[in-house]
Amino acid sequence: MIRSWTPLGDRLRKTRTDRDLSLAEVSEALHVRQGHLKALEADDYASLPPGPYARALIRGYATFLGLDAAEMLEEYVRIRPPERESIKPSLPVTPRSRVVSLKAVLTVLVVGICIGIFAYIQAQYTTFKRSLDVEGGVTAPVLATPQAQNVPGLPATFPSPTAIPTATLLPSPTPVVGVEVQLRTVESSWVQIWQDGNQVLADTLPGGIDRTFSASQAVTLRVGNAAAVTVVVNGVAQAPLGTRGEVVEATWSREPR
Repeated sequence: MIRSWTPLGDRLRKTRTDRDLSLAEVSEALHVRQGHLKALEADDYASLPPGPYARALIRGYATFLGLDAAEMLEEYVRIRPPERESIKPSLPVTPRSRVVSLKAVLTVLVVGICIGIFAYIQAQYTTFKRSLDVEGGVTAPVLATPQAQNVPGLPATFPSPTAIPTATLLPSPTPVVGVEVQLRTVESSWVQIWQDGNQVLADTLPGGIDRTFSASQAVTLRVGNAAAVTVVVNGVAQAPLGTRGEVVEATWSREPR
C-alpha cells in the first residue's frame, strides 16, 4: 500500500486552519514571530532561525496544535541538511581600574617636600634669632626639643610644625572567582545554557522562572525571545538582550589574570 506524503508545512497549516486559528493567535500564544511561522508553513527552511531554534519552533508549534512533535522533528531532519551554527564573540571585558593613581602619589610626594622645606626655613630663622639675642646680652629662653624628621637633602633634625599627610591606599577589589549568571523569564522563551562549554539546559521555560548558573571560566546563553529574559551577572544587572521574538546569544567570561 502506497501512503501519500504531505509536506511538513502543509500539515501544520491545515491543522491550524482546521482549528480556526490565525497566525497572529499562534504567534501570540507561542511568543514567536509570524514571519517564522509563515516560513515554516511554506517549507521555507532557509528563512528559519539556526538549527536549535528551528527545532524548538517545530516542537512548540506541533505540540500547540496537538500533533506528534517527535515525528515532525524527524521529518524536518530528513528534509533539511545539517548546518553549522554561528557563535558570537564573547562580550568585552571591562579593564580593571588602577588601585592608586600615579597622580595621587606624586601629589602626596610634592606636598611632603613643600612641608619639609618650610620646616627647614623655620628652623634657620629660629637659629638666627637666637644668635642675635645672645649677642645683645639677652639670655635666650630654653625651648622644648622639637620633633625630629628626616628628609633627603635637608638637615637631619628640624621642628615639624604640622604632620605630613599620608596617602590612604584604597583596598584592592576582590577578584571575581568564576562567572555566576542569574536568569529570570518574564515570558515564555526557548533557552539554552552552556557552563564551560558543557550544555546544561535546552528547554522552553515559562514566565516567572528564576535559575542560576555558575562556571569557572564562561557561561553562554541562547534565547529565542530576547525580551522575555533578564540577566544578572556576578551581581550586576545586564542591559536588555534584545527585542521580543529576537534570537540572541551572549557569553560572559571570567576576566583573565
